[in-house]
Amino acid sequence: MGMTLDAGRLGAYRDTGSVSLGQLLTESQRTELIHRLDLEYGLADGRHLEFDGVSGSGPGKLKVFINWWERQQDVVVEAEAQIALWASELLGSRARPMGDETFIKPPQHGAEIQWHQDFAVYAEFDDRFLTCWIALDDATEGNGAMVFAPGTHERGRFRPPQLAAPAAEPADGRALQGLDHLATLDLPVLPDPVAIGVPTRAHEVSAGHCSFHHPHLWHRSGPNNSPHWRRAVARRFWADDSDRVLGR
Repeated sequence: MGMTLDAGRLGAYRDTGSVSLGQLLTESQRTELIHRLDLEYGLADGRHLEFDGVSGSGPGKLKVFINWWERQQDVVVEAEAQIALWASELLGSRARPMGDETFIKPPQHGAEIQWHQDFAVYAEFDDRFLTCWIALDDATEGNGAMVFAPGTHERGRFRPPQLAAPAAEPADGRALQGLDHLATLDLPVLPDPVAIGVPTRAHEVSAGHCSFHHPHLWHRSGPNNSPHWRRAVARRFWADDSDRVLGR
């Protein structure tokens, strides 16, 4: 049996839309994962996507590996069991993995990600899921850590700003398949929280640590302007009793 969440952390997730849960990976596990990711990074074998998707004007495109974490179960099996337990507690239901994306922002590179909600990428499904964000490197404000607008998960669903523009390009790649569906929904455009006076905070996470955030939470990340790598995994879990498809 893994560690369970106390009332304070459950309350933090409920009230702010996110919660930090401390160390998940041992240093040896983290080192091995980075070694494996580095080996795959330079391969042009179709295992990763490079896309602008929800990106802004940062230098270069964001490189994303799809379901890379899932392929490392010999290293992460204990960590996977722990985050599944935490996901179940936060969802109030048995959690089932729905996949993962590994985001890579090299030093002095890596596109910024505009304000968005995670549900947008999976808009053809229901919203009973969450994201566990696992830092493989220290994520700091200088190397492109996420920025949250706490409490905005209670405001409902919005259309990403880039889909509101007439010149918006269609979604490309498996990781963005929900954006095509999202474009058909009658939703308000997600505002810039800074412009409307909503407080924001940088979500800095130490290497090997993890956090969870709600699919409606407004968040973004800046470009990596540092000499350090910023690699992280977003592991997502469904509520096992969710309907999956909107309108069912």
